[in-house]
Amino acid sequence: MEINWSVIAIMALAIFNGLITSILLETVILSKQFGLGNAFRTVIGMSFISMVAMDSAMNVIDVFFTGGAVLTW
Repeated sequence: MEINWSVIAIMALAIFNGLITSILLETVILSKQFGLGNAFRTVIGMSFISMVAMDSAMNVIDVFFTGGAVLTW
């Protein structure tokens, strides 16, 4: 069963999932040293831009080498 989403929608979903996962994981790891509130602010302040850049670069490479992405079930 193929899900008919555009390449942009699939890549936006991938970026969103990557950001949420990274934010949660890094917040949990840093909360052991900084406390939950400070850990979350640190993650958003320092890591968010690099996470967006990394996920965007990954998607550009996917489009360049494979022509896009397809969701299958």
